[in-house]
Amino acid sequence: MKLNLRNKILILLILISLVPLALFATVGVYVINLAQQHNVAQLETQLLTQKVKEIEKFISETQTIFHVQVATQVSALSGIPSDQREFLLKEIAKASRAISEVSFLEYDPSYPDKPESGMELNKIVGQKPSLDFINKKNTPEFTSVVEGNDYFGPVYQKGDDFYITISAPVRNKDRMVIGVVSGKISLKSVERMVADGVLGNSGYLILTDNKGVIWTKPQRASFKGFGSNVYVQSVLSGEKGVFRGEAEEYVSSFGDLVIASAQKIRNLDWALVAEWPKNDAYEIVYATMKQAAVFFALILGVVVATAFLFARRITKPVRILEEGTRAIGGGNLNSRILIDTRDEFETLASRFNEMAKNLKDIQELREVKARVQGLMSSLEKEKELSQIKDAFIATASHQLRTPVSVIRWITEGLRAFAGSDKKEEIELQLKDLSKNVEALALVIGDILTVAELGIGYEPKTISEFSLLEKTRETIEKFTTEAAEKKLTIALDAAHGEYKAKGSPHNITRVIEHLLDNAIAYTKEGGHILVELISSPKEITFSIKDDGIEVPLEDQKLVFGEFFRGKNSIEMKNVGTGLGLFIVKNIVEGHGVKAGVQSPADWGGKKAGARFYFTLPFMTSK
Repeated sequence: MKLNLRNKILILLILISLVPLALFATVGVYVINLAQQHNVAQLETQLLTQKVKEIEKFISETQTIFHVQVATQVSALSGIPSDQREFLLKEIAKASRAISEVSFLEYDPSYPDKPESGMELNKIVGQKPSLDFINKKNTPEFTSVVEGNDYFGPVYQKGDDFYITISAPVRNKDRMVIGVVSGKISLKSVERMVADGVLGNSGYLILTDNKGVIWTKPQRASFKGFGSNVYVQSVLSGEKGVFRGEAEEYVSSFGDLVIASAQKIRNLDWALVAEWPKNDAYEIVYATMKQAAVFFALILGVVVATAFLFARRITKPVRILEEGTRAIGGGNLNSRILIDTRDEFETLASRFNEMAKNLKDIQELREVKARVQGLMSSLEKEKELSQIKDAFIATASHQLRTPVSVIRWITEGLRAFAGSDKKEEIELQLKDLSKNVEALALVIGDILTVAELGIGYEPKTISEFSLLEKTRETIEKFTTEAAEKKLTIALDAAHGEYKAKGSPHNITRVIEHLLDNAIAYTKEGGHILVELISSPKEITFSIKDDGIEVPLEDQKLVFGEFFRGKNSIEMKNVGTGLGLFIVKNIVEGHGVKAGVQSPADWGGKKAGARFYFTLPFMTSK
């Protein structure tokens, strides 16, 4: 697409204005996005750190409650009276509302394989004693504790609540393990801690175990599985987490793209995960981008409008220059370019105006020169015509003098024979008289034809005619003359009517003169061939004979007025010397040329002469 100067300047100004602005906006959005990414990670880290401390504190305090040491040296819990054991369990249950069930398990280190090992000795359920004892000898909460370790069981669900089993060794005065205290801990407090942790409008916390099973989640969540168990495993293994400063992006179980951070709960295979939907976390970034887009659009509108006005103002002188130069180039040299900008445009316009004035002066000088040259040409032509007229009059007088003198001499002779009986001499004189009268009539006829056509002939009327028909008619006119000399006239025209445009009457004159010449200069028993040759653009009329040739030095003069070659004069043929001059004048008046070729080609034999002319018209077949 071709752009004009104003549009090019407009685009350039817009680009110059908007590229830095767009670059600044891009850098600004990138910086804001980077800062918000840091803020999101920092907020998630702060919230996770706070909640992990609360959860770990709850677990630690609960664990401390289960650390029991009696002041006796008994070797097994069964050595302590039952009422004392029950009292101790009640005190443990009262220490935390989260303890929903607690029991003592029998263990005698001196006899670890006795049948009572692992059997519940006392049990408190919901602050009340229970006799529903269970033997937990083969459970992890017993086997790991009797070795002196605390035990934290997996999270399990009972009804709508989640629980965890905590077991700890009971020691005597010598810190020997003499039994196990085991309790079922409700995690409602932990659930509340997690539920209270919010991020922005829709960010939340999730507490999950090492299998990705979620047991503490937002109230609106209906899922049980975590969206990225691989991420949880990475956090639990220490590969990722907030202490590494790493966040993760993935599709959550809600189907949202979230930014997640996580932290492992100490001593437990739990991971506290913060999930913050990205569209909420980056709301300020998106809002800023929208505002920037609106601002950019407003700036774009202002820039385009300003650039358009500025470009229009810049290109206005150019447009005036263009219109002015077009007018001057079109020939209106009186046109002037009016620009008042007091800069290079005004200077350029002034130079154009000076150029137009100079061109106007040159044009006027050329017009004067053309008129002078036209006048001189007219004078020269008039002089040439005067010379031609004088030469023509002199030649015509010479041509007329001979037959007139002969006629006068014969007339005087006839007067001398008046009244005598010399009939044969009288008849001979009359015959010579008739011959010279015919010669005089022929000269006068040709002179009148030249006078009729004039110098520089042009046909007044043009019409379509058949060149073949005119040729046939002319040949028929000369049949008698040809027969007297026993000449053969042949016509070769085998391709249609050969229609042409021109003056039919004068083209017929041309054919008559050419055929008359051919008969006059061909010896008895000779041959004449008339040809019509067609081509896509022209018709050629050709007539050739096997009579006398036209010498090479005469071929350039043969179409001149009153010209007769030496060999034609020697044949004592009567002629005016105007026939071929008339042919040339008529043919050239039709815009074409007449020509001569001598000797003519007769299929390997060279003899006579060939005259021809062309008409530049298409043939109609």
